[in-house]
Amino acid sequence: MSNSNPMATCVKAEQPMTESRPDTETCATATCASAVTATEAAALSSAAADFSAIPTSNALLSARLKRELKSLWCANDPATTALRDISGTTMARGTPPKSAEVASVVPSFKVGTLEMYRRFPEAYDLLMDHHNCSAVRHTLLEDVLGRIARTGTIAPGPVDAAAETSGQRRTQPWVRVADFGCGTGRIEGMVAQHPAVQAIYAYDSEVSMLRRCLVNTVRNAAQSGHYDTVTLLPVAAPAETIGEGNTPSGASHALSSPSVLCGADHSKEETKAPSAVLQLCLRPVPFQAIQSNFLTETQHPRCPLVVCAWSLSYVMRMQWGEDRWHAAVDSVVQSLLSLLDNTRSDAAVVILETLGNGSAVPTRQSTYTQRLEERFGFTRTWVRTDYEFKSTADAERMVRFFFGEKMLAQLTSDDVRSGAGENGVTDDTGSGGGCRLMECTGIWTHWKVREAPAGATQ
Repeated sequence: MSNSNPMATCVKAEQPMTESRPDTETCATATCASAVTATEAAALSSAAADFSAIPTSNALLSARLKRELKSLWCANDPATTALRDISGTTMARGTPPKSAEVASVVPSFKVGTLEMYRRFPEAYDLLMDHHNCSAVRHTLLEDVLGRIARTGTIAPGPVDAAAETSGQRRTQPWVRVADFGCGTGRIEGMVAQHPAVQAIYAYDSEVSMLRRCLVNTVRNAAQSGHYDTVTLLPVAAPAETIGEGNTPSGASHALSSPSVLCGADHSKEETKAPSAVLQLCLRPVPFQAIQSNFLTETQHPRCPLVVCAWSLSYVMRMQWGEDRWHAAVDSVVQSLLSLLDNTRSDAAVVILETLGNGSAVPTRQSTYTQRLEERFGFTRTWVRTDYEFKSTADAERMVRFFFGEKMLAQLTSDDVRSGAGENGVTDDTGSGGGCRLMECTGIWTHWKVREAPAGATQ
């Protein structure tokens, strides 16, 4: 990745929580080694500690966005898409855009990281549409959420009268997922496809990215067919305790009632059958706030799954110089681990970072990810996450926009298949006449085994 990144030269900026793949090693030679003064650090800490100043999820909504979300929900309903597929037309997100559309959205030049996230969220999101993360999706849905669901203590029950009559019973959604540095919602789009997921708390420093994340999450939730309704929580507090009468956040945020974004509104029904509701909370919370005990002070609901994808390395970059970054990274990682809820199932923190571009095997080494393994006991695996393009023109434009001119030399013919990662998980790639930018991504996982019930024999 090009080193012409404003994050590498401006330590006064708020620590971003946006998906990216910064080169943490080359940052050592950049001017970010200059220390934040005591005055600046105090100012940042003070600002981050005023958690009441952080906008709620409702601040993201406009009348236009509400209409877009409802339209997406209807357009991506499984019954609707089935009819559309039969007729030969589809609105699936995976449909590649035309070159003219790419040119109209993506600048033809390299854009700095902060400017990119604030001014070009649609262009960034379009690039992410070309990021083949199917192997990451398999890991999250099958290996991680699959294990959480299997070890859970939630009993299945009828979803509605029709299910009761037919004898079909399924578990109500119950898993809470927190994602730090959500970007435009790649992780959210993946986990919303698992029927056990009941709430997603997504955080990023940039409001423009959060809006795209909300759109993409609603689209994927609709396509999954698992949910009857999607609601928006102003802050991270569940609409119901889901059998946990001692949840502290419920009392703390008693006034934070959810609003229905899409689907059926059951709030006014006197009697209703259990419905599958996906709760969303998206707020502009920077890493600085996490370091200042945001999760503890706001009594954030604990979660069986906590994710930090392609973003934690920013904490290291902002504090680069000797071992100053150790305390910053340790503080964030410890906060994520403390957020885990292993009272009803196994629980995991999953951290993703890039292991290099332009190679079929990992090439990048990082002292911070090594610290995850040695200090916190994370285990690592890796998968291929290539960027795949239908045409060379689109590839060059999007790669230049995000990575810079130098990365163009790493583009290869689409004949170079992505293949599998460390554990043989393929990326569902099809051959074609386009080209790709090879990439390897590391997946670091820390598991907490489910707590034994009180009084249980060990």
